[in-house]
Amino acid sequence: MGHRRLTKKIVREALINKKGAVYLAASDLGCSHTAIYDYLDKYPDLQELKDGFDEEVTDIAVLNLRKAVINADPWALKYQLSTKGKNRGYVERQEVTGAEGNDINLHVIYDNKPDA
Repeated sequence: MGHRRLTKKIVREALINKKGAVYLAASDLGCSHTAIYDYLDKYPDLQELKDGFDEEVTDIAVLNLRKAVINADPWALKYQLSTKGKNRGYVERQEVTGAEGNDINLHVIYDNKPDA
C-alpha cells in the first residue's frame, strides 16, 4: 500500500476525528507524530483546533472536579483547598530534614565565570 500524501485538509480531518490527539491522528494517517506537529507549526489554525480540544477536556475535568467537591469526595476537597483555596491559608508545607530529623549539609559552588 502506498504512502498517503498529507495535506492540511487531511490533517485537519484526522485531528477532528481524534479530538486533537496527535499520536492517534498520526496513526490513522500512517505517518509520524512529528509530521502532524510540523503541520501544527506551519498552520496556526490547526494548532488552534488542537488547543480547542485540549481546553474542552480541561473544562470537562473542571466540571467533574466541581461535582466531586459538591459530593464531598475527600480527594477533591483536599485538591480544591490546596490549589484554589491556598489564598485562604489552605497550603500544605513540607519540612525537609536529613535522616531522622537531622540537619542537611549543603555544599554550594558558585560559578563566577562570565557568560561566553
